[in-house]
Amino acid sequence: MKNGDVPFYVEFKIGMVVMAPCETLAPDIAKRLAVDAVNHGDIALEHDGTIELKSLKQLASIDPAWTHDCLPWGGDDETTIGEILPEEA
Repeated sequence: MKNGDVPFYVEFKIGMVVMAPCETLAPDIAKRLAVDAVNHGDIALEHDGTIELKSLKQLASIDPAWTHDCLPWGGDDETTIGEILPEEA
């Protein structure tokens, strides 16, 4: 880990117009195209909140997709979230 860095959960809101055959498929199409749109600079990310993480339990209540074995973005690509955060705060 980088010296002094602590984990934060950061949310962004993305608004985009996509062409889709129906409303049901529109979110899946948008999800597939969002990375390209952001990287290309076509849409801006709107900051929607930041939370300093103190425990795995807190993270699980925010977004259960992030588990103890995930690697945080911007880390050393080796240290997992479970190695950084305690189970309980």
